[in-house]
Amino acid sequence: MNAYAISTLVRLSGSFYALPASVLTDPTTVALTLTDPTGAVTAVASGAIVRDGTGLYHYDWAGALAGVWQYQWQGTGAVLAASFPTNVRLE
Repeated sequence: MNAYAISTLVRLSGSFYALPASVLTDPTTVALTLTDPTGAVTAVASGAIVRDGTGLYHYDWAGALAGVWQYQWQGTGAVLAASFPTNVRLE
């Protein structure tokens, strides 16, 4: 798990692949959720998610609450996929 100072800008990256060929593919809809250390879940506004190329996305985030956060990417439509929850520690 990566650890960062509170309010440090952290890039959260996600990628989506079509199976079985494992080719980068854009979902129809890309979603990102953040779960703070208290368990509160926030959906990131779709307009804040940046498309870097086919199937590649990122969101620059700066958390303000110390503890372990989780983030998870989800794609629907053309690509149905969800990442495993990923932990980030803010200190």
